Amino acid sequence: MSKFKVLILGGAGTMAAYVIHTLMKYTELHIELTLADKKSEKARQAAKYCNAEVLQLDVADQSALNKALSNSDVVINMIGPYHLHTVNIARTAISMGCHYVDVCDDDRPTWEILKLDKLAKQNQVLALLGIGASPGLTNIFARKAVSLLDQVDTLFAGWGDHPLANTTYVPESETIPLPPGEGLATYRHLFQLAYEKTHIVKQNELVEVDPFTRKLFHIPGAGKVPLTLIAHPEAVGLAKQYKNSISDIYTVGLLYPSDYGFLKWVYEASIDGKINGKDAAELFNSGTSKEQEKLIPVRQMLSLMFKGFTEIFLPSKKKIPLLFAGAYGLKDGERTHVLIGTKPINQMHLTGMCTGAPVAVAVAELLRNNIKNHHGVYTPDQLFDPDHFLDELAIKVTPSLEKGEDIHQVIIERASDSRS
Repeated sequence: MSKFKVLILGGAGTMAAYVIHTLMKYTELHIELTLADKKSEKARQAAKYCNAEVLQLDVADQSALNKALSNSDVVINMIGPYHLHTVNIARTAISMGCHYVDVCDDDRPTWEILKLDKLAKQNQVLALLGIGASPGLTNIFARKAVSLLDQVDTLFAGWGDHPLANTTYVPESETIPLPPGEGLATYRHLFQLAYEKTHIVKQNELVEVDPFTRKLFHIPGAGKVPLTLIAHPEAVGLAKQYKNSISDIYTVGLLYPSDYGFLKWVYEASIDGKINGKDAAELFNSGTSKEQEKLIPVRQMLSLMFKGFTEIFLPSKKKIPLLFAGAYGLKDGERTHVLIGTKPINQMHLTGMCTGAPVAVAVAELLRNNIKNHHGVYTPDQLFDPDHFLDELAIKVTPSLEKGEDIHQVIIERASDSRS
C-alpha cells in the first residue's frame, strides 16, 4: 500500500506535537511524516517520538519552500503568527498541487487565501483553512447551530475564557513531548489583533469595525452578555457559506479585564503611531523590565480593568463555554436562541486538544478520500458534518471519550421577543 507524504511546517512546535500525537493513531493510513522547522534540533527530538523525517526549513526561503512542498501530498501549516507567511505558503502549496491545511487564526490572511479558490479548483487541490479550536471547532459548532433552526438572522462564534470550568475531560496518560514556554508568535498574534480592524457581516455585507467593540449577545443559559468583537477569522470564514442567507455574523471573545485593557491600549497606541504589534510582542516577551514598563501604562490599564470587571465576572458569565457558537432565528415559527459549545474541560489542555487534534482528524478524512474530491478553498463548516466530525474527534482525543456528546453541549431557548 502506498504511503501518504505529509509535511508539517513548524513541526517542532507545541501545537504540532498534538497534531502528531493524534495522527499516530491512524495507523491504517500509512502516513510518511516529515517535520520541517527552522529549529532542526527540536524537530529531531519530536521526530524520535513519531519516527518522522526532519527537514530544516525557513519558510521565508521561497526556493527551499518550493522544494519541500514538491515532495508532499499534504502540507500542514502550524507556523504562527499567521499574518507573516501564511498567504504565501498557501499560494505556493496550491500552485504546486499540494493539499493544504492550517489553523490560521488571523482574519486577513484567511480573507486573502479564500480568494485562491479558483486556482485551487484548477489545480485539483483542497485548501482547508482554520481547522483548530478557534477557528475550527467554533465553525463546526456554528454549522450545527444553524441546522437546528428553520431560519437564521444572527450567527456568532468565538470563545469564553473563564477560569472556573469543571474538569470533566481528563487527557490520556500517554506522553506528548511538548516544547516548554510560550513562543513569541503567541504574543505577536495577540498584538496583531490589537491594531487591526476586524471583519463582521452586517446586513449581508462584509464590513470592518474597530477591534474590541463591545456588543450584547443573548447566551442561552447565561442571559445578556457583553462580548468583544475580535479579529479572528470565524466571521470571514462563515461568510463564505452564509453571507447571502444570514444577515449578521460575528466573531466574539470573552476577555479578562486585564487582557481587554492592555490590548485596547495597544490598539489606541497604534492609531497614534506610538507602537505596532510586532514591536509590542517583542518587548512584552523579551524586553527588559524597564522596557516593559514603558510598554504597559499601568494606571490606564487598571482603569480599564475595573471598568470592565463587573461586566466580565458576573455569575452568569461562568456559564459560557470555552468554545462556542450561537444562532438566533425561527423554529416552528417561534423566536429561538441556540448555543453549541464545549462541555467544561481542563483549560490547560484547551489549546492542545482543541487545536491540534482537529487538524489530525481533518487530514485523516482527506486521506480516506472522504473530502479529497472537494477541490477549492474551504472552511471547516463547509466540509464537515458536525456530528460525524465531533464523534471522530472524541474517539481520537482519549479512550475515556466515546462520542461527540462527550465534548459538546446543545442549549436551545425559546424567546418571546421579536428580536434579541
